Amino acid sequence: MWCSHRFLFASALRSGLKRLKQFPAPPDRPAFALAGILTLALGIGGNTTVFSVVNAVILRPLPYPESDRLVSVQSRDIRGTPHPTDLSYPTFFDFRAENNVFEHIVSYRDSEFTLTGTDQPIHLRGQIVSSDLFPMLHVQPALGRGFLPREEDAAERAVILSHELWRGRLGGDPAIVGTTLMIDGQPHTVVGVAPPRFEFPITQDPAQMWTTVARDAASGTVTPVTKQRGARMLNAMARVKPGVSIEQAQARMDAIAASLSARYPDSNKNQPGTYVRPEIDHLIGDARWPLFILLAAVGVVLVVACANIANLLLAHAEERAREFTVRAAIGAGRGRIVRQFITESLTLSAIGCAAGLAVAAWSLRLFRALPVPRVGETVIDGRVLAFSLALAVVTSVLFGFAPALRAASTEFSGGLKDGSRTSTRGSDRLRHGLCVAQVALGLVLVSGAGLLIGSFLHLVRRDLGFRPEGLLTFSINLPDKGYAGPKQLDFHARLLDQLRSLPGVTSSALAMPLPLTGNQMSVAFNIQQRPAPPSERPRANMAIVTPGFFRTAGVPVLEAGILSSGMMRRARRS
Repeated sequence: MWCSHRFLFASALRSGLKRLKQFPAPPDRPAFALAGILTLALGIGGNTTVFSVVNAVILRPLPYPESDRLVSVQSRDIRGTPHPTDLSYPTFFDFRAENNVFEHIVSYRDSEFTLTGTDQPIHLRGQIVSSDLFPMLHVQPALGRGFLPREEDAAERAVILSHELWRGRLGGDPAIVGTTLMIDGQPHTVVGVAPPRFEFPITQDPAQMWTTVARDAASGTVTPVTKQRGARMLNAMARVKPGVSIEQAQARMDAIAASLSARYPDSNKNQPGTYVRPEIDHLIGDARWPLFILLAAVGVVLVVACANIANLLLAHAEERAREFTVRAAIGAGRGRIVRQFITESLTLSAIGCAAGLAVAAWSLRLFRALPVPRVGETVIDGRVLAFSLALAVVTSVLFGFAPALRAASTEFSGGLKDGSRTSTRGSDRLRHGLCVAQVALGLVLVSGAGLLIGSFLHLVRRDLGFRPEGLLTFSINLPDKGYAGPKQLDFHARLLDQLRSLPGVTSSALAMPLPLTGNQMSVAFNIQQRPAPPSERPRANMAIVTPGFFRTAGVPVLEAGILSSGMMRRARRS
C-alpha cells in the first residue's frame, strides 16, 4: 500500500512538473529583477546616506568621557527677543566662583598665532582657554600635563600642542615638554601634548594649540580684556556634578546672573539670566531639524519605491498564476507559497541593500562638504550597517507581503486553462491603490523639492551688498611684540602698496571682520541730544576698514561726503 501511494505521488509529481515546463517563463524576469534592485539601491542608499549623517552629527555622543554631563553656558540677553550671548571674562570668573552645580566650568575663544624659530613662520589656529580644560573633559594629555590655575596669571606663558602639530610640524620630539617656543614673539613653555585626534572645540578647522587666559590678561596700554565686563567674547562649557540635573544647574546659574545684573547694572542689567543646555545641542545648533526633515523625505522616497516594487510583484504574480496552480495541485499549501514570496523578496532586498551601501559610500563624499559640525566624521559604521539591514528586512515585508497574500488567497481552479489569467477585481483595486499612493507621495516630494529649489535659487540670486566676483581674501596675524602702534600701521600700509602693485590687482583694502565670515563686532554709542545710561544705550554692529574698502569690495555708496575733512582730521588726532 505504501509503495502504491509513493508511485502515485511520484507520477503526479512528474506529471505536474511536465505541465509546469510547458508554461513559458515570463520573458522579463531579468529586467524585473534589475528594476527592483536599482529601485531599492536608490531608496536604501539614500536613507543610509542621510542616516549616516544624522548618526555622526546628532546621535553619536561627543568624543569625551561621560559627555552627557557636558553643558553649554551662555548669558541670556533680554533686549528685543531674548537670545543667547557670549560671556565676558569678569562674568565668567563670577560664574566659576559662585556656582555649586558644576565640577568644572571652562571659558574658551578662538584666536590665531604665529610660531617662529622654525625654518619658516607657521600660522596656527588655536584656543585661549581657562586652566581646567583637560580636567573638565576627563582627558589626559599624551605627553606632559594640563594647565595649572597659576598659569592664568598675566606673567605666565604656557601652551599645549595638538598631537598633529607636534608630530607633523615639530618632528614628534618626545622631549618637547618643558621646552620654549616663540609664539607671537613671546616665549611659551610647552607643558603638554594632546592625545591623537583630540579636538576642542569641535569645528571644521581643529585647533592646533591651546594657551591660557594669561594672553588676554596681559596688556600694557589699555585695560586688559579680562577686566572689561562689557567685552563679551567667551564661550563656556561646564560639566555638571553627578546627580545634578540640567534644570537645577539652569536655576542656579539664573540666580547668579540675576545677582550680577543687580550688582553691575551698567554692564549686566540686560543679561539677568542664562542658557544652560547640553553641549551636543549647542554644537548642532539649527542643523537638527533640517537633518530630520531630510531623513523623513528619503523615508518617503523609500515608501514610494516599495509601492512601486509591490505593484511589479502583483503583476508578476499574475503572470505566475499557472505556476502557483501546479504547485497547489501537487501539494503546496498557501503557507509555502507565502514563504516563497517572502524568500524572493528578502533576496531582492538583500541585493538592493548591498547596492544601496555602495551608493551611500559614494554619496557620503558629497555630504562631508556641508558646513555642519561633525559631518566630517560621517562613516558607515556598525550602527549604519544595522540600520541598512533593518531597512532591507522592512522593505521586503512592505513590498512582498501584499503580493504574497494575494497569491495565497487566489482560487486556482481555473489556473490551468490555456491563456487564463488570475487577475481579479480585488487585485486590480490593490494595484490601482498602490499607483494612487505612489502618485500622491510623489507629488508631495516634488512639491517640497520645488519649494526648496526655489528658496535656494532665491538665496543664490540675493544681493549680498558687495560684488564677490574676483574678490580674494586672506587673514594675517601680527604679534603685539614688535608690531605695536605705528609699526603695525606702517606694515599694513606697505602690505597694501605691494598688493596693489601685483599684476591683475586693481585695488586692495583691510577690514575687520570680513563679510560673511560669521564674526562680528558691536559697539554701544550715546547720542548727545538724548543721553542714556550705559545699559540703555543703543548698539550697532561695526567693522574697521581702510580707505578704499568700499571700492575694493564693490559696495555701492548711496551717499558720499558724510564726514567733512575737519571731522576726519579730528578723528585722526583722536
